[in-house]
Amino acid sequence: MTTDQVQEMIVQAMDSFVEQQWQENEQFRLFMQNTITTQFSNLGVVLLQNLQQAQMTMLGAITAPTPIVAPEPPTLIHQPPPLEPIPPPPPLQVQD
Repeated sequence: MTTDQVQEMIVQAMDSFVEQQWQENEQFRLFMQNTITTQFSNLGVVLLQNLQQAQMTMLGAITAPTPIVAPEPPTLIHQPPPLEPIPPPPPLQVQD
């Protein structure tokens, strides 16, 4: 085998390696792109389901009848002493 033939084989091997790496990289890129698209699509479906459930829950809370309960009067713990009547003021004295 001549030097030129050896160099040609090396060049072909390098070209073949580069081409194979390019194809593998392209396949990996397409695989990752497809995987990411699928994951975002699945995420979108889950978010829409959660949104619908949240809307239904809120609608149920808004439209559900709320019972009206009369508040009980507060209970006094300490009873103040009864008020004593205020005595009338003393009569005015008129001076002559």
